[in-house]
Amino acid sequence: MKIAVALSIISLALAVPRPPSPALSETGLNNHNNPNSSNKAQPASQRPPSPALSDIQPATQQPPTLIPANIQGLDSSFSVKCGQFTVPGADIHRAISLGVSLDRHGQQLAKFPHDYANLENFNFLHAQCRGNGGLHRREIPIVKGGYFNGNWEDLNQFRAIFVHNIWSMADAQGKPSAIYCGTIYHPRGTNTFNGCDVRKLKA
Repeated sequence: MKIAVALSIISLALAVPRPPSPALSETGLNNHNNPNSSNKAQPASQRPPSPALSDIQPATQQPPTLIPANIQGLDSSFSVKCGQFTVPGADIHRAISLGVSLDRHGQQLAKFPHDYANLENFNFLHAQCRGNGGLHRREIPIVKGGYFNGNWEDLNQFRAIFVHNIWSMADAQGKPSAIYCGTIYHPRGTNTFNGCDVRKLKA
């Protein structure tokens, strides 16, 4: 009798359907081979690349918010003559203000501003523009009616030369200070500089 009851219990246990194995269910494990899965995981060869390996490029560095500088030795209401061209003082002021802002934030636009070595031997009037005081002369393009934006197409032949101490304190209005050294330019078709309001020292 006991044997018959045991056999009946085993038969009932075998007849009850079992739930699917977790390894074959729709939990994501091996279910890309399950045609009935609505949430199939893609094979490795079909998965999108991870962000670290994708074509996403880092964001382009944006120029800092520009603050007009207090520029010693420059009257922006006057213009300078560069060969047959006239460069407004306001354009020179904008160029130097941009250069100062970039320097103070450790940034450049198309490699500007950068040091100006004065290979042409210009006689800059201010002593600090001649290397006295330990400050480096800086060079930045002058753009008519605006600011240099880093595009090589906007590289005019006119350059503003200035010196600036990046560690100096701004004034009460938040304006940094700089010293104007002079404006120079590339004559058309040349790679050398001539002076606009500065002259070369005689050899």
